[in-house]
Amino acid sequence: MKPHFDSPMTPHRRLRVRRAVEALAAGDSIVVIDDRDAARTHGYLVVAAERASAENVAFMVRHTSGFLCVALPGGECDRLDLPPMQGVDDSVPTELSACVTVDAIDGVTTGISANDRARTARLLADGDSTPTDFTRPGHVVPVRCASGGFVERDSVTEAVAHLVGTAGHRRAALFATLVGDGVRGSDLPHRAELEAFATAHSLRSVSISDVRDLYFSTGTLVERTTSAHLASNLIANYRQTGSSATYLAVVTGSVASAPGVLVHVHRDGTDSHSSSPSDAQERLALAESAIAAAGCGVIIYGRAIDDTTGSASAAPAIVAAIAQDVGLTSVRLVDRDNEIERALRSRGIPVEFSELSSPNGSSGRWEEHLDIGA
Repeated sequence: MKPHFDSPMTPHRRLRVRRAVEALAAGDSIVVIDDRDAARTHGYLVVAAERASAENVAFMVRHTSGFLCVALPGGECDRLDLPPMQGVDDSVPTELSACVTVDAIDGVTTGISANDRARTARLLADGDSTPTDFTRPGHVVPVRCASGGFVERDSVTEAVAHLVGTAGHRRAALFATLVGDGVRGSDLPHRAELEAFATAHSLRSVSISDVRDLYFSTGTLVERTTSAHLASNLIANYRQTGSSATYLAVVTGSVASAPGVLVHVHRDGTDSHSSSPSDAQERLALAESAIAAAGCGVIIYGRAIDDTTGSASAAPAIVAAIAQDVGLTSVRLVDRDNEIERALRSRGIPVEFSELSSPNGSSGRWEEHLDIGA
């Protein structure tokens, strides 16, 4: 499953996220619906780990699988000496990166009661805790979050950690999978059941796609690391947040607030409209020529992208973030790309298309400048 913009980020979707964040900020539990795969919907009970109590943990155990997890930033997992659980495959972008199970040493008895597991969850969320505060194995499963969040990996771990962090808590989220009554031959409730459960228990609900799309539409996905002027062009280097993946933008002329600025996206030897690296180079030449003729335009180069990772599938959102950073307010895409179009529109940038069919001269290559300022 690769992240993509499922539908426009409507006010209703934004409201769902805001209400879920407000509930978490107040210490309440919420229902997070994993709607990334329409054929297999999951639901989770979620609460900020630092607000875990015997009451909300008992409620969680009663209505879920009882397999209680705490999503933690990778740095915290390292600090607390929480290595991966045996058999976990970190190469699968959507798989939970479970670590060795733990119990708190102090303030617990067997470790399995609601009170004990709440204590362990709070301790995992405590920035002053140390590796020696835990015994291994235990009854709570720490789960490692990707450092780049949604941009790096698309899983429930990143969603719940993002929500809890946005609510003002430490980025540690206690969560477990909701189960159904098994009447339909499945223990996993469908979306209608999950929403009915949330309503019956006065809980806010939100979907992973709501959270992810809002972040892709408004979040800081890249940072500009360096920039330099070369002739009449600005060359800006970008690094993906929480990752070593890099992008580069070559900006020709004055694009800030200009109408219908030509934009071409060129990715590591090929792109979505090219069947081979040579075809990609031809399209790049067309874009360079058109931009040179117009005296205004942007070419965005993507580098170090692996199509099997979350970073590759989040590329359209990153392109839109870069476009916004260089000041684009109106775009004409050189190639029709629906994902990039949606990503740009989600950041309030109107999009038109300007298909290029034949070269109009050569304006040179920018590859030799890719490492300027790096």
